[in-house]
Amino acid sequence: PDYLRNPAYFAIYEDFLKQMSEREDYWHALPRDVARWWSKRAQLNIAGGFDDLQASLPGATIGSIRLAKDGIEIGL
Repeated sequence: PDYLRNPAYFAIYEDFLKQMSEREDYWHALPRDVARWWSKRAQLNIAGGFDDLQASLPGATIGSIRLAKDGIEIGL
């Protein structure tokens, strides 16, 4: 994507991919799998929060990514 032409952004993205590949619970999805998941997700009403999400999409989890001084931090 064009936003990765910036070397600093590319480094952040590369760090993200490296950290995720080291996790055991990392979903190695093809673009079509992600599109299918987001299509299902868009049809949900998850006003009830995480419990509603897990009931509707088994295996789903909520996580966060934030920029830190030395790269990124991933939290689940």
